[in-house]
Amino acid sequence: MEFAKNGIKVIFLLFGFSLPTLPLMKFFIFGIRASNPYRHEMHLIKISPGISPNEVTRILLNHGIIANGKKFIWLGKLGRFWKSLKAGEYRLSPHQSPFKIFHVLTSGVNAFYPLTIREGENIYEISEKIKKKGLGQKKIFLSLCKNREFIQSLGLFDTDSIPPSLEGYLFPETYFFDRSLTEAEMIQTMVKQFLLNWNPHKQLRLHTLQISRHHLIILASMIEKEAGCSLERPIISSVFHNRIKKKMRLQSCATAAYGIWHRFQGKIHKTDLWEKNKYNTYRIKNLPIGPIANPGNAAIHAALYPTKTNYLYFVSHNNGTHTFSETLVAHNRAVKKYQLNAQ
Repeated sequence: MEFAKNGIKVIFLLFGFSLPTLPLMKFFIFGIRASNPYRHEMHLIKISPGISPNEVTRILLNHGIIANGKKFIWLGKLGRFWKSLKAGEYRLSPHQSPFKIFHVLTSGVNAFYPLTIREGENIYEISEKIKKKGLGQKKIFLSLCKNREFIQSLGLFDTDSIPPSLEGYLFPETYFFDRSLTEAEMIQTMVKQFLLNWNPHKQLRLHTLQISRHHLIILASMIEKEAGCSLERPIISSVFHNRIKKKMRLQSCATAAYGIWHRFQGKIHKTDLWEKNKYNTYRIKNLPIGPIANPGNAAIHAALYPTKTNYLYFVSHNNGTHTFSETLVAHNRAVKKYQLNAQ
């Protein structure tokens, strides 16, 4: 209905307030009628900068989106739509009227592509998704994630506490991006989503734990990667909190894997645990230099509110669950049962 009103306005603006002639009314009727109201499939149409009305019309005809090319060209002239055409990618359908089609093509609102960042994915995995979706370049994305000046511009950190990358702050969510966005704009959207999810209650809890937000996100990222079962997140959190209090090494295999991500093939070997880098908590004391993944709200909540336990160890059952132990003797028994005997 809105496009019908716009069509009437176009006709009267061009020809004054006199009664429109029969040919003009035919153009108006053409403008409000879809070429095929029963076909709802969407076609992705790319409009290049400087494209001619004839070329646009040919593309639409080839996809069956419009029924009459000559009338469509003249409707664009009468409505002065052609000069307002905006380059981009648009989703159009035969069930849309020519007035609706012109509205889309002159709106500049491009077609959107879903990009789902899952809890626990890291910047390298996200960059690969962006590349595969055709939304941006992997190298540029990763470069920005590690660029000190760019990180500082986002307002997440004080000048003297800029981390090595934005790992941990690209919030897991399904985003809808169009291909006109830059890698920087996509990152800014993800970081904004992180800030929207960081509420005053979480900030207040940091004071109780006497920990910085950055250290909390590092811890949450480790919990996210270690917890295959959601119910175990607060328990795994308690293990890490307990070990930190006792000044024990955290000994997380997930940190060892991240430290060698450039060559990691999905399985950690004993030699990898002894490789010294700023992430491997088998070799360094306390927390890694930065997060090892992007945690979701559940992992962040678990890091903020660990279950009260005396556990200091856990070993995987290789099915997402773990056995938790208070002593090294009990832990070694669990390792023998679930790891050594399982091999």
